[in-house]
Amino acid sequence: MCRWQSKLSSVALRFGLIGNLCLAFLFFPVTRGSSILLLFGLTSEASIKYHIWLGHIVMTLFTSHGVCYIIYWIVTK
Repeated sequence: MCRWQSKLSSVALRFGLIGNLCLAFLFFPVTRGSSILLLFGLTSEASIKYHIWLGHIVMTLFTSHGVCYIIYWIVTK
C-alpha cells in the first residue's frame, strides 16, 4: 500500500469519527427545556440555527467520508 493510500484511509476514518461526534450533539438543541440549552444561555427557538448548521456539517463530513472510501476502494481494487 502506498503512503497516500494509507493517508486517504486515515482521513476517511477521521471524517467518519468526527461526523459521529457531531451527530451525537445534533439532537440536543431541538429538545425543549434541555439543561444544555440553559448552560449556553440559548432558547429553544435560537438553537434551531445551531441545529441546522450542525446538520449541514454532519452531512458534509459523512459525504466526504463516503467519497474518500469509494476512491480508496477503486484505487486498491
